[in-house]
Amino acid sequence: MARPRPTPRPAAPSTPSAAPLHPSGLANHFGPAWPALKAAKQKYDPQGILVPGQGIWSTTRR
Repeated sequence: MARPRPTPRPAAPSTPSAAPLHPSGLANHFGPAWPALKAAKQKYDPQGILVPGQGIWSTTRR
């Protein structure tokens, strides 16, 4: 005798991000460390292959 299939659970509701990802917001968040972070990103990931989907570094990726 075949077992009945379990009832699928409803999908979890999507939760909005607590902080929108935007360069000006991140600059404000990181404060004086932002220029160093931005410089490190440009130095070590000039092609923008790390975290490309966020859209924060849109000027880096070409």
